[in-house]
Amino acid sequence: MNSLLNQLQTFILTGLTGVAAGFIFHYYQLTVRKARIGKYFLYILDFIWWIFILLLVFAAMLLINQGEIRLYIILTLFAGVILYFYFFSARLIRIVDQGAKGTVFIIASFSRLAGIIPGWLKIWLASRKKTSPPPSQA
Repeated sequence: MNSLLNQLQTFILTGLTGVAAGFIFHYYQLTVRKARIGKYFLYILDFIWWIFILLLVFAAMLLINQGEIRLYIILTLFAGVILYFYFFSARLIRIVDQGAKGTVFIIASFSRLAGIIPGWLKIWLASRKKTSPPPSQA
């Protein structure tokens, strides 16, 4: 009986990991769409996303069932992703959309600020040179 409960627990937690992976993919998809990212930078972001998901699933599998990967684990993981997109994505679209818009706004603000700071720094340094005291003569 204990083995059956352990397998049921593994099945449920793996399904929830798949739902989480589906949510993260949905968020990533909307964020990239809102940001209107170029083709080559999108390849880099896709690669980073896949590495992140692989690490997430690997860590979850280590915690859930000591890293044992069986066919029903992989099927349950994909079933969790399908479950998210079939049942939850339509209900969470507003939340995910607002999160994607917020992420794009924050990143765009930081990038604009990063572009402005060197100009301000150059102006500030130029004004410091003009107002610096004359060298003392000994």
